[in-house]
Amino acid sequence: AWSFATIWPAIFETADFLKALGTFSGPATRHPPFSRTHRTALVLVGVVFLTVPVLIPAHIGRYLFGPVWVGFVLLLDPLNYAWGGHSLLRDWEEGDASTFWNFMAAGLVCGVLWEFWNYWATARWLYIFPILQGWKIFQMPAPGFLGFPAFAVECFVMYESVKVLGKRLFRSREAKQADEPYSSAVRSK
Repeated sequence: AWSFATIWPAIFETADFLKALGTFSGPATRHPPFSRTHRTALVLVGVVFLTVPVLIPAHIGRYLFGPVWVGFVLLLDPLNYAWGGHSLLRDWEEGDASTFWNFMAAGLVCGVLWEFWNYWATARWLYIFPILQGWKIFQMPAPGFLGFPAFAVECFVMYESVKVLGKRLFRSREAKQADEPYSSAVRSK
């Protein structure tokens, strides 16, 4: 299993570094507001991207790794938007695509470094990739590098989802406690 305790900090620190450099800080074109219908459609497409590769026969599903790479982004970012969390969709509406591009670039930078280190390691990852096995960069078939940018954006969206859900959960607990005049440990006689 991957250690997200090392992967996420690498991705987030690289994205923060790129942001500090101002790499993608230029103005972007504002996108018209994403309607509830559009956001719902993105969620449904995300569900399809995540479930179809598992539900169809394995000899076909193994070629559908691309949709899985972006499925969680399509599923969770519209929910982050609806719940008031940091959302890439909202960023685009405001004319700021820098978070998206910083994470895409961070994923590529980290992916190249990880594969470089993996190549020289005694105990290394070996990839069983259904296409282009003969065209490798380090140990990774070249198309596999396309997954790193998507994975980094996925990490960002998942982090924001956990953050917004945590805030909503604790806010509802605090609201329940605020409605009670006394704590449950103190009873009036």
